Amino acid sequence: MPTEAILQDINAVIGVTGSFVCLNDSSIAAQAMPASFDTPTITLVARIVSQTFQALETSGQRINEADLTFERARVVLKNLRAGVLVILCARTINLSLLNLTTSVAVRNLSEELKQVQAPATPPIITPTAAPEPAPIVAETPAASAPPNPLFAELESEWQQIMRAVASAKTILREMGALAIWLRCPQARALLLAPEKKHLEFAGHASQRDAIRRAFESVGYQTNLAPDEFRSAPRLAFTNLARGVTVEICLNTFAMYHQLDLTPYLTPEDAPLAETALLLLRLQLVEMSETGLRELGALLREHEISARAEPGKIDLMQITRLCADQWGWYKTVTMNLQRILPFAVKSVPSGDNTIVVERAARIRQAIGDAPKSLRWQTRARLGENVRWYDVPATATPEQPDVEIRSID
Repeated sequence: MPTEAILQDINAVIGVTGSFVCLNDSSIAAQAMPASFDTPTITLVARIVSQTFQALETSGQRINEADLTFERARVVLKNLRAGVLVILCARTINLSLLNLTTSVAVRNLSEELKQVQAPATPPIITPTAAPEPAPIVAETPAASAPPNPLFAELESEWQQIMRAVASAKTILREMGALAIWLRCPQARALLLAPEKKHLEFAGHASQRDAIRRAFESVGYQTNLAPDEFRSAPRLAFTNLARGVTVEICLNTFAMYHQLDLTPYLTPEDAPLAETALLLLRLQLVEMSETGLRELGALLREHEISARAEPGKIDLMQITRLCADQWGWYKTVTMNLQRILPFAVKSVPSGDNTIVVERAARIRQAIGDAPKSLRWQTRARLGENVRWYDVPATATPEQPDVEIRSID
């Protein structure tokens, strides 16, 4: 049966809006999509889907099917080995009926693609032993952003503070918006300028007095009373003359979830490590556009590594945390879902595929990791019990996108 006829049979299922098949080289083999979907849109989706599936295959992680649920629609992906079947349908579609129809269609389409696939298309080879994940190389670097005056002022202020901190033999690591700016020079075009001059640091609780002396030496005053200063988990300073505020988390970051910062507090005159910066954004239950842009910049800029490597995102640290604590697992996977439609819409073409691929790799690794007994116990309660802390100024937000199942 011709490929187009198979797609028409799929479209006949109640709730299906359209479907198409893309090959592993991202080209469209056949499509039966509504006229409202123009060719550039379909081509972009095909490229993201095919490259994501191939990236997972290359790293030894094969998926047969993915179900992406959006606010008003649903996208079902079926791995055809030589390509991917993409089905756009209503959110409330009867999945049992759809799967019954596509089980035959997938077999037929796989056979069709074997005959029409171009000989030059390289086959996907499944390694017998899991290799090191291949680094993803950007095809088109993100456009460089012109220097932002506020970021430039913050960087200058940060450098002055770090000189004082070094003189006091104290360890502080920048972890706020400036940290993303400094760690992601090739993805700065994604970032939004801060609304005010504010710096955020991570530091050791045992060094709070030395921290105070360092800040006082460059014109800052603490906003805390003496008793509060000695016991507060966070320190606050202000430089009225320069209009800069500073917040310092001691040992632990606590917002929607808690993150132990001490492993990242190395005596290095640089922002917090990429993995820690990523986790601080992935723990956000309420995710603003600024947070999505920072998350996208980190994923665009930094490759993923199976172990700790300078300048790369440490996959082991993320999977270990999410496999031990169900609350972290839930929020992190929720945000890895949120970044997909954002990347397609807001990240420049070429760069968005890198963001999507890396987000998919992290989520797949989290899903595959063995879960602790604590994780399994908490998972039984699910979303019936709130899995995160609510900051005093935060309003919980539900995820925009949900991936319901990936085999």
